[in-house]
Amino acid sequence: MALCMPAAASSMAYERRVVLGLPVNAVTVNLNNPKVTVTAAVAKSGPGASEPFMHLINRVHPAAAITGTFFDTRSLLPVGDIVVAGRPGLGNRDSG
Repeated sequence: MALCMPAAASSMAYERRVVLGLPVNAVTVNLNNPKVTVTAAVAKSGPGASEPFMHLINRVHPAAAITGTFFDTRSLLPVGDIVVAGRPGLGNRDSG
């Protein structure tokens, strides 16, 4: 899940669009704003654990959240690497 942490309102916009006939939710973020942070978050107990989506949102308090990581439905481990700021890792901003 990619998270956009709170910043000035003008740094982020949300709109519903239709692209190639399909409805999409678009989040546009000004990555040049130093107050904008885009990172990843995982379940509170880490990879291999689960956490209800709203619990994660209430714990991390992002301005926007975008799910997109694929995971194994049996082990709950991510399929592929999670890279944050060019470094492999979990990127969970909230350690507790």
